Amino acid sequence: MDQKTIQLDLRFDEVNLLLKALGNYPSNEVYALIAKVQQQATQQIPPPSKATKSKDVPHQKNIQLDLKFDEINHLLKA
Repeated sequence: MDQKTIQLDLRFDEVNLLLKALGNYPSNEVYALIAKVQQQATQQIPPPSKATKSKDVPHQKNIQLDLKFDEINHLLKA
């Protein structure tokens, strides 16, 4: 069965909270999902530079995550 991908639009702090919640699960159950979230988030946040002003910090930017329905269900159980 081909699963539909769902797009979530979350703030930086919400993504961190999500990763923290997933950290409470056994790693063999969530490692792939954590890696997927981190990979998608990393693509959307530019690396810090010396020219970056404190007001331009990445936590003010929303991050879009594309996850499959069963991955969303796993998050909801967290």
